[in-house]
Amino acid sequence: MVEAGRAGEDLVSIVEVKPIVGRDLIILEGFPDVGLVGAIAASYLVDKLGFEEVGYIDAELLPPIISVRNERIKELIRIYLKDNLVAIVSDVPIPPAAIKPMGQRIVEWAKEKGAKLILSLSGLP
Repeated sequence: MVEAGRAGEDLVSIVEVKPIVGRDLIILEGFPDVGLVGAIAASYLVDKLGFEEVGYIDAELLPPIISVRNERIKELIRIYLKDNLVAIVSDVPIPPAAIKPMGQRIVEWAKEKGAKLILSLSGLP
């Protein structure tokens, strides 16, 4: 298990349950936003392309709730892998105070992984 990170003043941990390795990784970020477009699009890709769950993101500022799918407790923000595609899917909106440290930590992590591109799936009001 690989764990790292203090971004800003708030702890943001990216935990790899299975190592994420590869060349020219493309990271798809799908957080809930206007109309839930990002979360729905990323979840759809994960399901249809058969991504494997390989990690999660934890932060002190996330709400104290759990997510349940198929009778199993899931992390609120999950990381999936398929070939050179990495998808980050969240079941909850990111609290405003956590947006900057979360974004900084994800960018740091992407650089550590040698990612060539980060795509943020989002809607506009």
